[in-house]
Amino acid sequence: MKILNLFCCSILLTLSLVAQESYYSYSVEDLEKDSSSFTLDNQSLERWNQILDDYFDKQATNHYLKSSFFTYLYTAQRDFIFLAHELTGSFEGSLDPISLKISTLFFPDFPTPSGMQKDCFSVQLAEVVFAKYEQRFEKEQKRVQQVEAKKAQTKWLFWLLKREILPPAPKELQSSAGIRRQVEILKERCKGFTKEDEEDARFWAGLKGRGSGDWREIANRYMQEQKVPFAKRVLVRSNLMMALSDGAIDALIAKYHFGIARPPVTTPELTPLVPLPTTPSYPSRHAVIAAVAETVLSYYFPSGHERFVELAHASALSRICARVHYPLDREAGLDLGKEIGREALVQISAL
Repeated sequence: MKILNLFCCSILLTLSLVAQESYYSYSVEDLEKDSSSFTLDNQSLERWNQILDDYFDKQATNHYLKSSFFTYLYTAQRDFIFLAHELTGSFEGSLDPISLKISTLFFPDFPTPSGMQKDCFSVQLAEVVFAKYEQRFEKEQKRVQQVEAKKAQTKWLFWLLKREILPPAPKELQSSAGIRRQVEILKERCKGFTKEDEEDARFWAGLKGRGSGDWREIANRYMQEQKVPFAKRVLVRSNLMMALSDGAIDALIAKYHFGIARPPVTTPELTPLVPLPTTPSYPSRHAVIAAVAETVLSYYFPSGHERFVELAHASALSRICARVHYPLDREAGLDLGKEIGREALVQISAL
């Protein structure tokens, strides 16, 4: 039976290195060509977004882990899709096998979705792609074991960056007098915040329901609105998530490198409007991520540039309004995010 299944699932690829559009390079030899009765399209992408949104509605998941998961998922789906195109000359196949494999890699109890679609072609191709991501995941897990749990994400692998990028040393925040000045600036700015600003702070903290404060959701919604073609959507989703993941990792490395306590810790009279993160303050991760997202999305969608800039600045400012960051955290975070975004685009062009 095993030999029969392998024969049924076998695929022949005439090229040894496949698909520049894929993240990893694949060498698939001595496999017999096959085809699939399923179609890869925007609907198949949205189906898995819905499956996962429903899953995460019921699960309390660390935002770093969730971001890492979607980076793996979107990039593995990307590789599967473009590899399938190389094999068949069209977008044939089912995303279910590769998507389920990545989901259970992160969440072993992840349930098999109803209406699971699979065929021999999709199952074997998923095995080929999954092998790359499983190897990466296992390597990360070994690195994570080297540090205490709270710093685990600092050992995750970059997807695009070749090295960590640190912001300038926050001299203003490395003295009591400097912290007092930053706190006074923070208090002064807080006086001008409105109820709407406070609601924005809760939105960007992810406290306003499904998709709130999530750049992945913002990008997906934008691409739906603009009716972005399937192949471009696949690339943008993956490249954006890789850049965002690198930004989050780099921001966390910088936070622990400088070890600056947050405003409510140094000044207890400052009551945060959102749950106080346990990570250090400088630089603002929200600001870093926002600037990365704005840079990458503006590159792919120039007509949306003003919209992305407005959202990025709102996200970064929300952390001041929430009283969980100093103004300097925001400024340094935006600058660092722009630098990471530009470097990510350089590396994307080299893939």
